Amino acid sequence: MRFLKYLTLLTIIVLAGFKADAGTVLLSFDVEKTGDGNKLEQMNIDVPATYFILGKFAEENSDVVKSLSDKGNTIGSHAYSHDNLKEMSQGAMRLELKATKKLLEEITGKPLVWFRAPFLEFNESIAETLVELGYKYDSSEHEQWRQQRIITEIPVSSSDEDGKTASDYDIFIQEKMSDDDALNWLKQRYIERESTGRPLMFLMHPSIIYEHKGVLEKFIQYVKEQGGEFLSGDEWLKKDRTQSFKRLGFWVDFSVSTVDTEKLIKEAKSVHATDIFLMATDQEGHEYFARKEGDDDRFGKILTELKKAGFKVHAWLPMLLNPKIAQINKEWAMVDNSGMQSIYWLSPFNPEVKFYLTDTIRHLLTKYELDGLNLDYIRFPDIAHDFSPNALKSFKERYNNKIIQRDKILSEHYTDWTKHREKAITELVKTVRETVNEFGNDDFKISADLIADSSLHYRSTEKFSQNYSELAKYLDIIIPMSYFKNDRQDINWIEKVYHSTRYHAGNKEVLTGLASYQQPKEWKMTDREFAESVKLAANISEGIVFYNYANLFGHGETADWNMNSANVDFLKDYMKDVLKGGTNPVKLDRKTKLALAASTCLFLIFAALLIAIRRKDIHGNDFSDEEPKGYFVEIKDMEFKKMESYISSSDKIDPVLVKKVSGILKKIGVHNISHFRKMLLLQIISETSITLNDLQKKIITLPNITSGLRRIEELALLGFIHIDSQGNITITELGKEVLKKSGNNGYRRELIQFIDNRLVEQLIIICGKCEEPVHGLWFWEDFECYSCKAKHKMDDAKSIRIQRVQ
Repeated sequence: MRFLKYLTLLTIIVLAGFKADAGTVLLSFDVEKTGDGNKLEQMNIDVPATYFILGKFAEENSDVVKSLSDKGNTIGSHAYSHDNLKEMSQGAMRLELKATKKLLEEITGKPLVWFRAPFLEFNESIAETLVELGYKYDSSEHEQWRQQRIITEIPVSSSDEDGKTASDYDIFIQEKMSDDDALNWLKQRYIERESTGRPLMFLMHPSIIYEHKGVLEKFIQYVKEQGGEFLSGDEWLKKDRTQSFKRLGFWVDFSVSTVDTEKLIKEAKSVHATDIFLMATDQEGHEYFARKEGDDDRFGKILTELKKAGFKVHAWLPMLLNPKIAQINKEWAMVDNSGMQSIYWLSPFNPEVKFYLTDTIRHLLTKYELDGLNLDYIRFPDIAHDFSPNALKSFKERYNNKIIQRDKILSEHYTDWTKHREKAITELVKTVRETVNEFGNDDFKISADLIADSSLHYRSTEKFSQNYSELAKYLDIIIPMSYFKNDRQDINWIEKVYHSTRYHAGNKEVLTGLASYQQPKEWKMTDREFAESVKLAANISEGIVFYNYANLFGHGETADWNMNSANVDFLKDYMKDVLKGGTNPVKLDRKTKLALAASTCLFLIFAALLIAIRRKDIHGNDFSDEEPKGYFVEIKDMEFKKMESYISSSDKIDPVLVKKVSGILKKIGVHNISHFRKMLLLQIISETSITLNDLQKKIITLPNITSGLRRIEELALLGFIHIDSQGNITITELGKEVLKKSGNNGYRRELIQFIDNRLVEQLIIICGKCEEPVHGLWFWEDFECYSCKAKHKMDDAKSIRIQRVQ
C-alpha cells in the first residue's frame, strides 16, 4: 500500500500544477452619445477592446476616436445617425454605412472593416451592402440567434443556460441586476467558456457601464487572476490566423470504389498527407472491420499498412445513420412527427442505441491500433425527427409528465423541443468521450464531421441539432463540412464557416472539410475553384480533409464524379510548401504535459487497485450479470448448422426462411449478443488452461469480442474467472454455473456464428409485382419497392437470393 500512497501524492502534486486553457474576453463598446468620450476617459480601461463609433460622435470627437485607435484598440462603425437601418430606404442605409466608413478611416488612418448595427437590428440587405462597401466583420447578432451567411459574424455572446445576451443593457436595464449579481453573472459566462477557450464578446455602452464601472473593474481583475486574456477584435482574428497547418487527410470510402492499398499509400504520400479517415462502417450499415473470425477485415488490413507507412489513422463511423441496425431493431429507430418509423436513422434517445455504438467503439479501440475516431452523421436528418417513445417520454418529464400533444410540439413547444434534441446529440458525444477515456490514451483524437451551416445559422442548428459550442467540450477536432458548391455558396463562405467555428469551438483543433468530387447533375467544380478553396482553407485552418480519396485521384466507379488529374498535380506542388513534406509535429505545451502526467498517475493507481483486488480474490455480490430471460424458448432447439449449410449452398432463399431468420434476429437483439460473447470467453477458458497473454492473443480472432482486456477484467470482477499472480486464468464455480445455465437456455457457438453471418449478408429481392430488384436484409418482414412505390410482404417476392457484403 506504500506504493499507492506515493502514487497518490505524486498525482496531487501534478494536478496542483495543472490549469485549463485560459479564457478570452472581447470587450466592446457602442460609442454613441456626446458624453461617452469623457466617461471612457474616466473609466481608464487598460485592456484592449473594440469600439464601435457612431458617425455623428466621430465628427464631434475625432480626438477621442484617434486616441482609442492609437492605443491599439479595434475601431468599427456603428453607422452614422443611430437610426434603425432596417427601416431606411436602401439608398439612405447605404449612404450611412459608406459615409461613416470613410470618416473613421480618415480619422484613424486605417482600413475600417468592422461593423455593429444600432439596436442590433440587422438583415441580409444590410449585410450585402456592408460586403459591397468593403466591410469584412460584423458583430450585430445575438450568439443564440445568429443567422449570418453573407459576412463573417462575431456575435454578441449569450448565456449557455438561458440565452441572455451579454450586454450591459440586458444586465442592468432589462434584468435590473444588482452590481454583485451582474459580476457573478459575468464570471459564470467566463467560466462556461474557459474550458474550450471560447471567447466572451461583452457589449457595453459608456453611458450605462459608467454607472456600474466597479463591476467592469472587478471583472477585468477577475479574468486577469484566472490567467485569461483581453483581446480587441483585430487581435482575436490575428490570433485565429496564427494556427499552424498540421494535417492533410482524406476520407477513404469503401462504398465508392475498391481501394488498392499500395496505390492509396503512394498517392497519399505524393500530396504529403498526414491523416487517413478510414471507413469502418458505411452509410448502409455494412461493416468493413472484423467482428468475428473469418471476416474479410478490409479495414484492418489497410489500417496495418497505413500505420507502417507513417499515417495517422482515424476510424470513420456514421453514428446514427445505419439502415441495417434500424431495421433489425425497429424500436431503436427514429420516428417522425407523423408517427412513421425511420428505416435509416437510429434514435440517440434509446439507451440500447448508445450501448450498441459504444460497444462498437470499444471493439475498434481494442482490436486496432488507431489514432482517432471520426464521428459522422451525429445528428438528426431534419426537424421532423425524433418523436420516438423514449424521446417523447424524456421530453414530457421536463414538464412533470403533464399531457403534451405530439402534433403541437413543433408549434407550442418548439424552442424547448429543439433544445431537447440538441442535448441528446451532445450527450451521445459525451458518452463517446467517456468510452474513449476508458482506454487512457491521451494522444487519441475524437473528431466530428459537422454541418457547416450550423456554425452560421441558428435554424440549421435547430434542424440538425449540432450545437458547436456544446459539442466542442467533448471533441478534440471539429471538421465543418465546407462543401461550398454543394451548399450553393461562393468560395469565401469557407472563411465565414471557419471563423464562426473557431468562435464556437474556442481552442479546439479545426480542420476544414472540402469536397473533392463532382456532382454532374447538380454542379461542377472547376480546377480554379478547387485550387482557390484549398489555398483559402490552408491559410486559415489547422488542416484540410477531402471527401473523398477515390474521386480526388480519379478512382471512383462513377467516372463523371471524379476530379481532373490537374487537381492532384496542384496539391502535390502546393502542399509541399504548406506541410513541408507531410510532417509538422505538434509541440506539447506545459499544461498538456502536466495533463498527460496526471492521467498516467491516475491510470497507475487504478492498475494497482485492480491488482490488489485480484490478489485478495475479492468477489462480493455487488456485481451481477443477469441471464437474459424469455427469448431463448423458441430457438434453443434449432439446428443452426443445418440452416447455415442450407443458406450457404442455396442460390435462392425461401421467403419462409427469411421470416424465420428475421424472427430469430429480432428475438435475440444486438444488446443480448454481448452476453453471448461473455459466455464464449468463459467457454474457451473452461476448455483449457490458459494464460492472460495467450487469451488476449486468442480473443482477437473471436467473433465480436469487443472489449479485449476490459472484457476479461469484467469477468474477473464478476467472479466468473480467477487470475493468479502469474497471469494464469481459471474459471470459477460461479463461472461454471453461469455457463451451464446459458447452455441450458440455448447458448452455442454455432448460434453466434449464424447470427454474425446473417448480419454481413444482403438480400436481393425481386419484386413480385414489377420484377425490379430491391436490396434488403435478413431482419426485414416486408420490403418497399421504389419502382412500383409500394410495400409488399416477403411472401410476395418473386425470388430472393443472397449477396454477401465484403
